[in-house]
Order: sequence, then C-alpha cells, then structure tokens
Amino acid sequence: MRAALSSLSPEAVPKLNLGCGRDIRPKEEGWLNLDGFVEDPRVLRWNLEDLPLPLPSNTFGVVYARHVMEHVRHVPSFGITKRVVRLVSSERADSKEVESLLALAAEDPFHLLLKEIHRILVPKGRFVVVSPHHLYSEKWSSSGHVRAVMTYAFESLAQETGVVFSLAWKSVTSWQPVVGRSFLAMGNPPLGILKHLSIRAPFLAPLFCEPEEATYEFVKEESANQPR
Repeated sequence: MRAALSSLSPEAVPKLNLGCGRDIRPKEEGWLNLDGFVEDPRVLRWNLEDLPLPLPSNTFGVVYARHVMEHVRHVPSFGITKRVVRLVSSERADSKEVESLLALAAEDPFHLLLKEIHRILVPKGRFVVVSPHHLYSEKWSSSGHVRAVMTYAFESLAQETGVVFSLAWKSVTSWQPVVGRSFLAMGNPPLGILKHLSIRAPFLAPLFCEPEEATYEFVKEESANQPR
C-alpha cells in the first residue's frame, strides 16, 4: 500500500478512484485506482466489502465513486461474517477483537463504507458520487443494483454515528426519454433528437425525460464525536 501511494505524483494531492472498473485514471495526476475485480497492474486489488480499507487516514483530497455505491449490500459481507466465526471458534480469541467484529457485522455496510471514506479524506476533502438517479424507472434493471443513493443516507449517518458529510451540490447529469431506451437503441429519429436535446438544453429535459443519472459532491466535515 505504501508503494502504491509513493508512486503517485508528489505534486498532486492524492485522489482515490474507488471501485474504478475499467475507468483507470493516471497516477501522474495523483490517482490511486482501487477495485476488487479488475486485474491490471495499475489497479490496487481490494474488495470494498472487506473493511477497513487498507488506506491511511486523512490522505485523499478526493474520493470518486462512479456507479459503485448502489452496489453496496444491505447485509454484512460474507468476509466479515467469516472473520467473526473464525475468531470466536479460536482458542485464543481476543474479546475486544470479537466485540469490534460483531459491531461491524451489526452495522449497515453502506454506513461502514461511508465512515471509511470519511476517515481517509483530508479535512474538507470531497467525496464525489455518480449513481442512477433514485427516480429512474430502470435503476433496478442492472445486475447488482441493490439500493438507491439518496442524501438521507448521509443525514442518517450523521445522526447515528456523528460522522458528518455536507452536501456541496447535486445535479442530474443524464436524462432518458420516457418512452424507453429500447427504441432509442434502434435509432428512432424522434427519440434521438430528444436525447440530443436533453444534453444541449437540460432545462427542457424534464418535459420529456426522466432523470437517469445523478452526481453528488459531499464535503468531509469535522465529526460530531471528535474534540473541537
């Protein structure tokens, strides 16, 4: 991990491309690409369900997650459950470690990942999330989509744990004609025009489109449970 960070440009504030997939960004610009499935020497292999992340605290100026957060499950990862079982069955089980793992297994995995992202960001660091819009009718059509990303999840995180993100801005970054994308794929001219118009004149898009993709930018704030 130290080697991966030390290979980044010393002139750029480190940025984390979380769950990068094939969107691999240049380390010369300060990017560390992390993904649990992509086999590429430019990518640090790590399963995002295996927490905590192997990254130092207060390190990254930006954490970017494009189409990642909607895949975070509602139940504890198998990896955490397996670690609990292995540790409890061990003759040398440490009670504090068992208690810590049980706490992990009991907490919402989405909150756990948000807490880790908060930890690794520098103060006032930015967390940029791109995900299907919560009103998009086909948000569940893609395999692995298990939750809609909404700002209330960050609000409940603050209320329940004291870990605070503030919302800097949010925007609909893609629109889909309401007739459906199947006709659009066939090259139906009217729908093609509507799609083009939604890009060129997004203020008109709500008249004939539904929001397809949203981008949120959150800022790391001082946690409520930290000393001031």
